Amino acid sequence: MAKLDRLIEIHERAGEHLHADNPFSPTRRSESRERLRSSRQTFLNDYAYVRGVLRYHAKVCLEFDAAVDQPTTPGNPERVWLVQFDTPKKGHVQMLIGEAVFAPPPDD
Repeated sequence: MAKLDRLIEIHERAGEHLHADNPFSPTRRSESRERLRSSRQTFLNDYAYVRGVLRYHAKVCLEFDAAVDQPTTPGNPERVWLVQFDTPKKGHVQMLIGEAVFAPPPDD
């Protein structure tokens, strides 16, 4: 199951590498070397997490009111897609659609 905090953490960490300090600066050289050593394992851990989330996931479908572009029942999804991606070499995708079944309330 994906955790929003973990995905945000990965996104923010990836953004840190967009603006690298000058690696040739004498004050940053040692820090850059250490960061490079640890960044490969961090990347592999983050990649494995995101890959796992994408490979097996569920997508909850909410019904939307087209006039206001808002869910009609935000707390009560009626449909879900279960998605499983196979290995890239095989290229298969399996999808199941689940529909909510509403039962009448029990008689007291």
